[in-house]
Order: sequence, then structure tokens, then C-alpha cells
Amino acid sequence: MKIAKENTMEKSNIENISRIKKISSRLRLACSAIFYLLPLVIISYWSFYNELPEGFKSGLVKQYLKDPLLPVVTRILCIAVDMIPGAIIMLSTRYLSGLFSLYEKTVFFSEENVAYIRKLGNIVILWSFMDILKQTLLILAITLNNPPGQRFLAIGIGTFQLSLLLIGYIIVLFARVMDEARVMNDEQQFIV
Repeated sequence: MKIAKENTMEKSNIENISRIKKISSRLRLACSAIFYLLPLVIISYWSFYNELPEGFKSGLVKQYLKDPLLPVVTRILCIAVDMIPGAIIMLSTRYLSGLFSLYEKTVFFSEENVAYIRKLGNIVILWSFMDILKQTLLILAITLNNPPGQRFLAIGIGTFQLSLLLIGYIIVLFARVMDEARVMNDEQQFIV
């Protein structure tokens, strides 16, 4: 009875690890696709902004401009501004790809895992601040061609930025806890 139960648990563990490897591989590929596609999406969005259907246009443009058509210089500035959080997202996909690559190799509790998770937490915290900067610069870029007295500079903090900040700190805390567990596990391996 005990042997059958152990065989069932071993088979279950093998199936779980196989699933983890398969899902990690797919997620690593998805992160790689996002890394390469995100700049193209940002560039395409602002390049063809004037041709987009109304539902796809930025609410900021509608809010701050009477004429919803953006000149080329404004669209180029918007691309540059949108690449600030875009670059952060791209960097986070790199860290996630590295983490998923370790999971594919069945490396779950190493210093490298902890380092990737810590980096992800820090990048999410950075993203929260860069999103505030992005919104400010985007409003400035959109209204730059307005006549004097009709240009705007607005700084806003919303639930999205606060949520990112909280999530980032939770991820960093998780990395610290995971690192402590890893250290304790390593110490126990040397105790006879």
C-alpha cells in the first residue's frame, strides 16, 4: 500500500514538473514575442494615429485638443514618450524569460531565481514612477502645438500607479522570503 502511494506521488510530481516545463516554455516564448512586438505596436499606433477609428484613440488627445489630428512632430514625440514604459515592459519580459528558462530546466529555488524575481519587483516599482512621468510628458507633447496659454502640464497619480507600486513591493518581499527559504534549505542540506 505504501509503495503504491509513493509511486502515485512520484508520478504526480513528474507530471507536475512536465507541466511546469511546458507552460514555462510557452510563457518564455510569449515574453520574447512581446519584447519584439511592443515597440512595433507603439510605433504603429502613433504613426497611424490620425487614421485610427475613434474608439482606439487616446483619451488624453480628446481631452486636451480640439482638433484630434496630430501633426507628425507630435506623433514622434508621443512615440518617444510611450517608449519609456515600453522599455520597462520590455526589460521585464527579459527578466521573465530568464525566470521561465530556469523553470524549464527545473531550477526553482536558486540565487538566480531570486535575483530575477527581485529585479521584476524593482522594475514594477520603477514602472509605477515612469508611468506618472509618461502621462505628464504625453500631455505636454500632445499640447505642445497649442497656442500659448493653451498648453498643459499635468501630473497625476492614479490607482494604476499605486497598484503597480504595491505589487512591486510585494514581489520584492516575496523575493526576500524566497531567498531566506533558499538559504535555510541550503543550510539544512549540510546538517547530518
